[in-house]
Amino acid sequence: AEGFSIAQKLKQPFTLGYALCSAGHYHMINRNAEKTLEVGEQNIALSDKEGFQYWYFQGMIHKGWALSELGEIKESITCVLTGLESMKKIGAFIWRPQQFVILANAYFKDGQIKRSLNMITKAIRASEGTSWDYYEPEIYRHQAEILKHSGYGDEQEIRDLSIKALVAARRQHNKLYELRALKACAQLNTIPSEMERYVNEMNLLVASI
Repeated sequence: AEGFSIAQKLKQPFTLGYALCSAGHYHMINRNAEKTLEVGEQNIALSDKEGFQYWYFQGMIHKGWALSELGEIKESITCVLTGLESMKKIGAFIWRPQQFVILANAYFKDGQIKRSLNMITKAIRASEGTSWDYYEPEIYRHQAEILKHSGYGDEQEIRDLSIKALVAARRQHNKLYELRALKACAQLNTIPSEMERYVNEMNLLVASI
């Protein structure tokens, strides 16, 4: 918030675009769809006026995620696809795994399960052997949830993926992703004793933060 306020006072359009992009990412991580949509649209308007291609496309991604969360699925898919395809044209591949997962979730909500799972596969490939493997826990968690709720995966595969997400989060010492993975392990599991164990671990983690 402070950085965004400073950027506004400086009246430097490029700095403001950077701040809006950072704010959009922050609100998206915190799952605040309304704020993500707000700053995404601000970034799109500013970048369109100033000719900032990269910030414009990031704004489209943020807007697409927010619209998906708010139930505007068709428009969400259009926004994310526009952002992804346009960023590829200018050679910008930063945040690629995360963007594939955003599109995967939008496809899933639209009932396009095969396209959704294909995007997850792309996210895995995009993160392998790169610095973007930080998003690995979220990729596997989303994959497990999509398989569970679409009926495409068996119980063992879903459990294995949720545990894989948890192991990756702990390896990275990422408390946010660990918490989300523990929740997935509890919710996607069908064995009562294991569900209880993951809930207890989740409570301990929350207490330690």
